[in-house]
Amino acid sequence: MAVQKTNPKYTAQSGCKYGIRSLKQYFASTVGVDVANKLFGDIQALIMRTLHAVQKIMMNDKHAFEMYGYDILMTSSSSHG
Repeated sequence: MAVQKTNPKYTAQSGCKYGIRSLKQYFASTVGVDVANKLFGDIQALIMRTLHAVQKIMMNDKHAFEMYGYDILMTSSSSHG
């Protein structure tokens, strides 16, 4: 997970990457455990739904490898529903 260099929490020592566990801990400490758990559950559901939607057209070749990536923008808002 990338963190923008303009983020006040950015340091040259940590770079601009968070491991997934560190990112979840960061969210849990800033917005609360329940909100962080919901956020990561929603991200997981989003990924599963998109893969399920295209599963019939994904290449099914034992000699090939495909990598899928997701860019997810998380913003703060006054409602966490």
